[in-house]
Amino acid sequence: MKTKHFFILLLLIVGQVKALTFHAFVLSDEIDNNPGDGVCEIPAGMSLCSLRAAIIEANALGGSHTIELSAGTYQLTILGEETSGFAGDLNVNGASLTIVGAGVGQTIIDANTNHRVFHVSNNAQFNLSGLTITGGRASTAGNFTGGAISVGGADATVEIDHVIFDSNSANAGGAIYATTGVDINVTHSVFQDNFTEALGFTNLNGPAIFCNACDLTLENSTVIRNDMGGKAIDVESGSILMTNSTVTDNEGGGLRTTNSNGVIRFSTFVSDGGQNLSHFSFDDSHVVNVANTILYTDPNAFVDNCQSGDKPVSGGYNVVSDSSCEFMSVGDSQDTDALLEPLGYHGGIGSTFLPMGGSPAIDKVPTLNCLSASGAALTGDQRGVLRPNGTSCDTGAVEVVLDLIFDDGFEG
Repeated sequence: MKTKHFFILLLLIVGQVKALTFHAFVLSDEIDNNPGDGVCEIPAGMSLCSLRAAIIEANALGGSHTIELSAGTYQLTILGEETSGFAGDLNVNGASLTIVGAGVGQTIIDANTNHRVFHVSNNAQFNLSGLTITGGRASTAGNFTGGAISVGGADATVEIDHVIFDSNSANAGGAIYATTGVDINVTHSVFQDNFTEALGFTNLNGPAIFCNACDLTLENSTVIRNDMGGKAIDVESGSILMTNSTVTDNEGGGLRTTNSNGVIRFSTFVSDGGQNLSHFSFDDSHVVNVANTILYTDPNAFVDNCQSGDKPVSGGYNVVSDSSCEFMSVGDSQDTDALLEPLGYHGGIGSTFLPMGGSPAIDKVPTLNCLSASGAALTGDQRGVLRPNGTSCDTGAVEVVLDLIFDDGFEG
């Protein structure tokens, strides 16, 4: 009987160890004193915990853990290109790790262009929210993908919510790189000013995101000013589901899909530097379906919305500024200016385009078609504003609040 009670107690203790929360408030880059003892300390006995020390402790313990970060800038200064050790990038190789910041712009992780920020491996579950990642740079022969996050492992999953990726770089995947079998789910986030560098290791791909045979979901997010390396988002031999997102002012254009399937719903693409959409299927078996979306290129830039070759297909109710996409399904408007106000902050986490009064995007989509890329009923736009606001849903990432149009004197 005593032996039985001992094993029950042991199981309870193990269960507790597998769900720890570490409070990392030391902003300097420090290593844990005794990995695996269940305590994040640098040095022992001082109750001081850094981000790196907390990750080291979580990895050593295994199981599921949470790291809570205070407001401030966490500087990564320990140099190296390790992908499993304590130096260089922050290695996440435990079963499940959640990192929660105090908010975007409040909690900042800065790699100072020394190395990549996070390397996720061994089929880990990695959750990240409420912070900004900047200065990540994957620039060595051993590590040249994913300036902010590089993910490998066939069953790895990354959940990103309310995160700003700002000024990160790599040879491929300036902000995020994910490979075969990885699920990347991004909501309420911003990719801005990330870029790829010609480092000589592979082709330049995806200054914001390069999804190499991964499955990417992007919702309620803005992708802006990501340069070099072609389209801001590059999906090869994978899939993408995009809803309520704004993609604009990226040097090489918006989204490229190669031998990949995709569904795009209620998004807004604006570009004067490259095509908004490029789709290639070498055996014609892959489809990217676009509906309820605005595609606009500046007519003075002589850039098409869709690249020649294979085309995405229309699910209807799109507003396209030219005819290059050949969208002719029900509700489509080709060679039509969506009449968007200049890019600005209209709520939510990132900048968006608000349709002007009289825009053909307003009330264009029947309520039954107000669905996300996954087929779920939509109740809000990119900013969280109620959708529909009026008789039907508005095409594009932003739903116009009709009362504000009247108050501003656009109509009536």
